[in-house]
Amino acid sequence: MLQHRTKVVDNFHGTMVADPYRWLEDTDSAETLEWTEKMKADCQQYFSECTTKEADRKRLEELWNFPKYFVPERVKDCLFFQKNDGVQNQAVLYMQEDGKEPAIAIDPNSFSTDGTVSLSNFSISHDAKYIAYAASANGSDWQDIHIRDLQTGGRYH
Repeated sequence: MLQHRTKVVDNFHGTMVADPYRWLEDTDSAETLEWTEKMKADCQQYFSECTTKEADRKRLEELWNFPKYFVPERVKDCLFFQKNDGVQNQAVLYMQEDGKEPAIAIDPNSFSTDGTVSLSNFSISHDAKYIAYAASANGSDWQDIHIRDLQTGGRYH
C-alpha cells in the first residue's frame, strides 16, 4: 500500500505546519487514484467482515435520529428557524408569524430526489416578504442563488 509522506512544511506566520500528505491533493494523479482504490478495497473488506455492523447501525440511528432545531431569526413579526426531524436529509426552513402555526418556507428535501442538494445560505428581506437563498449540490462550494416571494411562493431567478 502507498504510505509515502512528503517533507512539505508551510510557514503560517512563524508556525511551521507539516503537510506530509499534500500529494493527495492532486485528485487526478495515478498515485492518488491508486491510493483511493486501495482505501476503498480495504474499507469494503473490513466492513464485509464486521460482525457488529447491523447493531452498530441501529445504535448510531438511536443516537443521531432526533429532532434538531437551529438558531432562529426574527424578522418583523415572523420567526424563521430550521428544523430537522431526525431522519431528513436536510433541515427544513420554517416561517412562523406571531400567533400562528409554523409554515414551511423552504424545504430543501424537495430540491432533489436523493436529498443531496442543501439550503446552504439564506437572507430574509427586512419586511419578511422575500427570501434570497442558495442551494448547493453534493456538498459543492458552488451555489445557485434564488429569490422567493414568501407570501405567494413565487420564484424569481
